[in-house]
Amino acid sequence: MNNEVIMHEINPGEYSYSGDIYKYNYILMNEGGFYMDLKNNFSKITKSISESASNVVQKSNELIEVSSLNGEISNEEKKKNMIYIAIGKVVYNSFINKAELSEEIRHKCEAILEHDEQIKIIMDKIINVKRVKKCPNCGVDMNISINFCPDCGVMQKLIEDDNTL
Repeated sequence: MNNEVIMHEINPGEYSYSGDIYKYNYILMNEGGFYMDLKNNFSKITKSISESASNVVQKSNELIEVSSLNGEISNEEKKKNMIYIAIGKVVYNSFINKAELSEEIRHKCEAILEHDEQIKIIMDKIINVKRVKKCPNCGVDMNISINFCPDCGVMQKLIEDDNTL
């Protein structure tokens, strides 16, 4: 290949260039040669990496949120277990003393029901984050938008989708 570039004056102040290097660079950069293919491939790769990174971030955020909600459920379960122990002590002492069971037991049982309600609310939040629900009949996991269980066919409870785009 000849590295010589020749300048030609077309009109006053307008120049044209010729030579093997100029032709090679023009084809490489302007006529879709190897450079354009490489540029397009890098653009596609960059876009794919960007989309994948976005998906990873979204899944990571979902995992963090579900882990946090599962921690809240665990705390509610611990509170319930402490109440169960307290109920057991009260009932046992009442039994030992041959006394009628007190109002305290009823209050402890009501407190357990309150914690059960909190667990249900948190579990609903997990459903909305994961967009998955369990069939109450057979326990199969399914998307929250499914109306009938794909395993047993039981009609499913409608769940409001809080993650609409």
